[in-house]
Amino acid sequence: MKPLFLLTLSVLFSISSMADAELTSKASKVTIYHNGALVERMAAVDLVAGTHDLTFPGVSSKIALKSLKLKNKELTILHTALIRKSTAEQKEQLSDRKAALSSQLTLLESKYSETGFIKEVDHLEKMMQFYGLKIVEIKKEMRMVTKEIEAAHALDDIKMDNEDAGILKLTISSP
Repeated sequence: MKPLFLLTLSVLFSISSMADAELTSKASKVTIYHNGALVERMAAVDLVAGTHDLTFPGVSSKIALKSLKLKNKELTILHTALIRKSTAEQKEQLSDRKAALSSQLTLLESKYSETGFIKEVDHLEKMMQFYGLKIVEIKKEMRMVTKEIEAAHALDDIKMDNEDAGILKLTISSP
C-alpha cells in the first residue's frame, strides 16, 4: 500500500495589503499512522479580502490533496495543485515520446504528399480525411509533450530539500 500523507495547514492572517505569496511553513505536529502520516504545518500571511494564490515550497510530494484542510475556518480553499520535479527517467521518456511523435508526423506527411498513391476520387477523400485528422491529433499531442518538457525544465532551477519534496499551490478566498 502507498503511504498517504495528510496535511493540515494553519494559516494565520490579518487584514493588510499583500499580493499573492510564497510561504515558508514549518511542521508543527506529525502523527504517524500505519499507512501514512498526518502533518500539521503553520504559516502566517497578511491578506486582504478576496482571492489569493499561496505557494508552499518544500512540502511532501506524497500529499493527498483531497485531505488538505485549513484550520482557519474563515478561509476557503478554491483550488489545490501539487507540483513535483521530474526525474531524469521521466524527462527521458518525454523526450522519447516527442521523438516518436515527430517520426510519426514525418511518415504521415510523406505518405500524404506521395503522388500516384490514389487512383479514385472516393479513396482520395477518405485518405485526406484520415491523414488530416491524424496529423492534427499528432501535432496536438506534440504540443502537450513539449509543454510538459518545458515545465520539467522550468522546475530544474528550484532548490528542494529532498527529492520527495514538492510545491503546494493553493488558491484561497478570504472574507
